[in-house]
Amino acid sequence: MIVASIVAYKTKAWVINQTILSLLSSEHINQIFVYDNSPTDCLRTEIIVDDCISYHFNNNNIGFGKAHNFCINKSLKASKYHIILNPDVYFEGNIINNMLALFQSDPNIGLVAPKILYPNGQLQLSCRSLPTPFDIIIRRIPFIKNLFSKRCRFHQFLHTSYNKTMNVPFLLGCFLMIRKDVLEEVGGFDEQFFLYMEDLDLCRRINQKYQTLYYPQTTIYHLYERASAKQFYLFIIHISSMIKYFNKWSWFDDSERENINNNLKKLS
Repeated sequence: MIVASIVAYKTKAWVINQTILSLLSSEHINQIFVYDNSPTDCLRTEIIVDDCISYHFNNNNIGFGKAHNFCINKSLKASKYHIILNPDVYFEGNIINNMLALFQSDPNIGLVAPKILYPNGQLQLSCRSLPTPFDIIIRRIPFIKNLFSKRCRFHQFLHTSYNKTMNVPFLLGCFLMIRKDVLEEVGGFDEQFFLYMEDLDLCRRINQKYQTLYYPQTTIYHLYERASAKQFYLFIIHISSMIKYFNKWSWFDDSERENINNNLKKLS
């Protein structure tokens, strides 16, 4: 019923094996795809072996979204739901059962994402409003960020509580459970995004037609590291993806973004 895909890039075996073990401990997981974008296939012999795990490697980094699309297209006939997750997340208990029950309660739910914690138990701010170019820029410049702290708090949903279920237009893509039919309808990830912004673009397209829910009754842990803030070439990729995103959705004259964000301000 449920297929999961993990895209790895130079991921340590013990890290991705935590993710795989979490999935194997869950009910209803039919298949796990591991797509390795690394320059070598070291993971082939280091990841957990199980009949439901399918490892793919082609000695070429094709990008995050394109690799997930490969897995999604391979699994469409075998699943009703697809989980997109990072290789550095893990969870305890059968959270997938709880998410599945939420989907089954309302056919208008297209996507569900859990509460995300750092390994030390601190909350990761995973809900976002639809960003303007200015929102993205000010988050990277500390002294400007401090001047616009109220705006930053709104963008990260700190104007409301992370302890309630909410329809959120942009949920960070480290763990997204999506109806298969919805993925087919919207066409999966837009492959023009090599890395970064692809989760925003996908969530936004789904949110146009369905609810994209943050569901804090389920929790995962994420070994999160903002790599683009530390490595210059990843920063350049981030900028490139940002330009592509705003070229697609509009830089300034985006009435849909304005309407959605105005409605989000009503949350308390």
